[in-house]
Amino acid sequence: MGRALKNPVTTFKATWTAAFGHEFHAPVAFMFQLELGAAAVLLATTIILAINRRWPEFVYCSLTVAALMAGTWYESVPRALMLAWPLWCGLGSLALRYKKAGFIWLGVSAPLMCVTALLYASGNWAA
Repeated sequence: MGRALKNPVTTFKATWTAAFGHEFHAPVAFMFQLELGAAAVLLATTIILAINRRWPEFVYCSLTVAALMAGTWYESVPRALMLAWPLWCGLGSLALRYKKAGFIWLGVSAPLMCVTALLYASGNWAA
């Protein structure tokens, strides 16, 4: 759909406009808002990996960040986030260390899962 290599700042601005401008109807705008959220999580994961000097994981995640955040707009970031195994391993170890972290994650992910499932089932996810 007209994807091209762009400056990451331009890509962020285009995605922000698509998410919060009034160009698209609500389900599509919400999809772009999810893209922004997933990009923030992926970027935060990459920064945390760099701070903790987990270099192999950092390279893996930073290449993913570079590939996904330099296009026309953020696209497929939530799907790629599922492949960011350092994030999920980190969340798992955090949940083992702090029991409340697992419940917080459940409280955030369960409603988000329901909303995205409704978007997909109604045909609005790929609109």
